[in-house]
Amino acid sequence: MRQYPIWNIITACIYKSGKSYGVKDTGEVEVRVGTSSSNSHTFLKHTTTHRQLENGDREYRFYIDSELGGKELIKRALLPKGESDLIFLSTDLSIYRPLVAIGGGKLSKESEWTHPHS
Repeated sequence: MRQYPIWNIITACIYKSGKSYGVKDTGEVEVRVGTSSSNSHTFLKHTTTHRQLENGDREYRFYIDSELGGKELIKRALLPKGESDLIFLSTDLSIYRPLVAIGGGKLSKESEWTHPHS
């Protein structure tokens, strides 16, 4: 089985057991609700991201779509290089990178991540 930095496990009443899939860098999920696939409406979108930082640490972020547009950071964690335990970080990116957070905590791009302590 391939190794992925993000692993999603899905449980639903239509499956006898959980289904799963791996994601390398960015996984986006659109949850739709309605009466059928042809009569469904976007309920929410969520995104999970993984980035390997310059020092070898790995940072993971979880976002949901914002009603104001863009994405809202919900959870953030760091896996230090060589370690096996996650360190959960503040979701207030203005603490570390004031230029990233815009408009009430909504985020723009995450393309230039840096180590949170730099």
